Amino acid sequence: MSGSCVRKDFSEAVSWSLKGARQGDPKSEYNLSILYTFGHAEAGLEQSFEKALEWMRKAAVQGYIPAQRSLGDTYRNGFLAREDLDEAMYWYLKAAEQGDAESQNSYGEVYSTTHLPGTALTDESFEWAEEEAKWFRKAAAQGNAKAQDNLGKMYYFGDRFAHDCGMALRLFQASAAQGNSDAEYHLEMMYDEGDCVRRNPGEAEKWYRKSASHGNAQAKSALAGR
Repeated sequence: MSGSCVRKDFSEAVSWSLKGARQGDPKSEYNLSILYTFGHAEAGLEQSFEKALEWMRKAAVQGYIPAQRSLGDTYRNGFLAREDLDEAMYWYLKAAEQGDAESQNSYGEVYSTTHLPGTALTDESFEWAEEEAKWFRKAAAQGNAKAQDNLGKMYYFGDRFAHDCGMALRLFQASAAQGNSDAEYHLEMMYDEGDCVRRNPGEAEKWYRKSASHGNAQAKSALAGR
């Protein structure tokens, strides 16, 4: 595709997004926020994080799930705006309550970050763990690989949560079947240590190598040190 065609396509995308956004269409508002995030000078649109955040918020307020999820990511990672985990949780929850699996998992992860680390073993901390697990379950039930691994960890390690080897194994296997490197690494741990399963060095090695090939830093480091 020639440069002139690319410029024309960008110009049309900007034009349609601006038109729809000004009419209050949430999808157009969100598309416009993405265009502002990266900027397209060739289409006459300068990069502007401020405008990207403004249009993303407009779409999110109307209940547009991708915008709500992206706002959650924005405040979680400190991109476009200052990091604010409470604000991240607010927007993740908005999308999670509409059934968005990715947001359900992200809400559970941020909830864990803000509530559980370093807390004493109190009745309240067990309630927090159950709240975290609730959202992982919802996402895992929809096949979200990260949530399956996160919930598997809760069952496997049993920190403020019921230890259940069988459930942990099934969740890790479901996640690993989708190529999740963390779940593959956890399966390696199980088979290497003989924890919850019969020890099987060959099976452990298989999952080690799968995890490393999919980018797991711990598995890559361990293999490099052999």
